[in-house]
Amino acid sequence: MIAPKPNSIVEPFLSRAETSPDSLAVILIGEDNSEQAITIGDLASEASHIANNLSAKEVAPETLVLIVLPHSRELVSSIWGCFLAGAVPAIFTYPSPTVSAETYHLRVKTMVEQSKAQIVLTTNTLAASLTKVLEPLNCKAIVVANHPAAALQSSQPRHETRGGLDKTALIQYSSGSTGARKGVMLSHAALLNYAESINQTYMFQPDDIFVNWLPLYHDLGLILSFLHPILKGYPTILISPFHWVIDPGILFMVISKHKGSITWMPNFAFRHCLGVIQDQDLKQIDLSSIRVIGNGGEPADIESMQAFQERYQPFGLRREAMTIGYGLAENTLGISSTFRTGWPKIDWVDQHQLQINMQAVPLPPHAPNAKPIVSCGIPHASVEIKIIDPEKNTLPDRAVGEILTRSSFMFSGYYQQPGLTDEVLQDGWLATGDLGYLADGEIYVCGRIKDLIIYGGHNIYPQDIEAIVNTSPEVRPGRCAAFGIKDNNTGTELIVVVAELKAPLSAAQHGQVVLNLRRQVLSQLDCNLSVVRLLDERDWIIKTPSGKIARSANKEKYLKLFGSAQSTGE
Repeated sequence: MIAPKPNSIVEPFLSRAETSPDSLAVILIGEDNSEQAITIGDLASEASHIANNLSAKEVAPETLVLIVLPHSRELVSSIWGCFLAGAVPAIFTYPSPTVSAETYHLRVKTMVEQSKAQIVLTTNTLAASLTKVLEPLNCKAIVVANHPAAALQSSQPRHETRGGLDKTALIQYSSGSTGARKGVMLSHAALLNYAESINQTYMFQPDDIFVNWLPLYHDLGLILSFLHPILKGYPTILISPFHWVIDPGILFMVISKHKGSITWMPNFAFRHCLGVIQDQDLKQIDLSSIRVIGNGGEPADIESMQAFQERYQPFGLRREAMTIGYGLAENTLGISSTFRTGWPKIDWVDQHQLQINMQAVPLPPHAPNAKPIVSCGIPHASVEIKIIDPEKNTLPDRAVGEILTRSSFMFSGYYQQPGLTDEVLQDGWLATGDLGYLADGEIYVCGRIKDLIIYGGHNIYPQDIEAIVNTSPEVRPGRCAAFGIKDNNTGTELIVVVAELKAPLSAAQHGQVVLNLRRQVLSQLDCNLSVVRLLDERDWIIKTPSGKIARSANKEKYLKLFGSAQSTGE
């Protein structure tokens, strides 16, 4: 007999809590490497306690609740507490030790103003200061406290029955660094359908164990590594993001100890592991249990993946476990993956044809002008992809255009931004804003449409320039941005590069680095850099919370500080 389809994500959660309350749901790894094991029964009880508190505070169903909590038991309970109360959670970043209180309060205030949130769930430490900031906005700060088990016995699992599959379950805010953030509304149906789709794609097994260090405001952390395992019955281990940044080896220690099999991280994390973890940190580490280690969240660097796999192969990391995923929040998370196609393919294409004619013409790897583009694999189950030109015509294989997708787990729209929603939804298809092409059923992503630099009629992808700049030994890895600025005198865009230095340079050294970068970019990409600005200031480059280069924000910051992109002899 086929089980009836759930009417919300709450139903499978409560069903699991009722039928197997003692099954492991979450293990929290603290800053001191301590472990808290949480059963699904305890999680349901704690979430119900929070749901009852929200109801007592007259938080009505479908109310947006902003969660501002650190890596903690309260955080995971609050997310499900909102679901049980019928409220709509949105998770906001918790302050890092390097952020001033004034700056952080301004960020929260801006978020509340944009989202119109009425409730902020937070810690006792933050509640008092946030209350002063939020009172004029008619928003309450509610403290989420850790309650002893005895106090939870009366909190029987409960949930609001209002709503349905088409109702908004959560809002995933975009990781933009300036301007109004986009609130991606995801329905209960989208989350349930996505869970089914990726189960088919990755062929998850009953004994799989997820291990995650990404913050839960990041969709890879929240949806793929927390909500999905909870819904489908897999244990998930959550490591403090701050802990991982300081000591990335904790990920391998946890995987080795608990036989973790599934983990994801953005490309910069592979480089971080290579640069920070020492051989002595890897004693008695066994990575043979890893079945899937996914690269997602930012453009994949195949060289970093290759180096990562080679470095950790002696510790049991298998080549076939390495996979690349492509997706975006508007499609719940995933669009495609290389998991079923093996090690990610590299498509060598004619760079001139790509820049001038928007065609991915194959070339031998060592041919002049050959440019490598990494495959993002085949579509997930129930996902369709097509490529269109600016006139909305569907393009054939190897023609570069905008990537459109549709699936059973697309977003419902942008929260309180219907005009923006209409811009990206086209006859049932989602316009991703990404440029790419299809070849032999696989999707190849070239860059973002808005980031594309039009230089003398050529299409220059800023990540190609940044990749060259990042090879300079004087530049901090991953701390550079390339963008184009329109020049009315020439009628084209001038190319600007801003990069952070590892250490101050003499005037002669500075000039030599700039000269080397200009020569390399000209040689490899056939374009001139109008401005190369090397900075001693650390953290000048703006990144999104998920670690991506925020090119438009860096461009805006550059123009505000320096005023123009006139060609210089720096």
